Amino acid sequence: RKFLQLSDRGPAVISALNHWVGEGKLYLAEKQTLRVPAPAADLVRLDWESEITAQQEAVKIDASKHPYNGLGIRFPHSMDFGKTLNSNGTTDFKKASGERAKWCAYSGSMGEGKGPASVAMFDAPENPRHPTPFFVMNDKFGYMSAAPSFHEGFQLKPGESLRFRWGVVAFLGEPDGARLDALYAEWAARQSR
Repeated sequence: RKFLQLSDRGPAVISALNHWVGEGKLYLAEKQTLRVPAPAADLVRLDWESEITAQQEAVKIDASKHPYNGLGIRFPHSMDFGKTLNSNGTTDFKKASGERAKWCAYSGSMGEGKGPASVAMFDAPENPRHPTPFFVMNDKFGYMSAAPSFHEGFQLKPGESLRFRWGVVAFLGEPDGARLDALYAEWAARQSR
C-alpha cells in the first residue's frame, strides 16, 4: 500500500504497510520491515519483521492447504535437490518439514563448478509458538519457510495482532550446526534488546 521508511544509513531499512484484500474486503493490515546490515566478510544477513492486524472481521490464518505460510525462500534451480539441517540436528527432509526448531538451513549447489551455498532462517524467541515449525522441501524444487501455523491455525478478532521476526543468513559452503547455533544465539540476543 505505502512505504513507511526507506533508509540506507546504518543497516538498510525498508518498512511498508500492506493490505491483505480479498473479494473487496480488507482482512489484514501488515506492517513489514526488512533490515539489511552491512555484509560481513563471510555472510550476508537480513532481519524480517511482520506485524499483522485483523481489520473488519475475524480472520483465521491456517496452513491446512499449504504448509508454507511464513517467510519463505524459493531457491534457484541449481540448488534443487539440496540438503537441510535444523537446530535439532535433523537432516531428513520428511522429518524436518513440520518439526519445531530454532533455526533451519537449506544448502545446495550454486551451479556447475561453483560449490555449495547455504541459507539459514532463525526464529525469534518472542515469536508465537517458538520454536516454530519449518516447511522444507527439495523434491520438486528447493524451498524453505518458517511455518508458524503448520500444525494449528491462528484466529484473530478485529484489532488483534500477531508479530513475527525472523533472521536470514546466507553464506558459501555447507551448514555447520555449531556455527549456526552461535550465529543464532548472537542474533536472538540482539532481538531481545
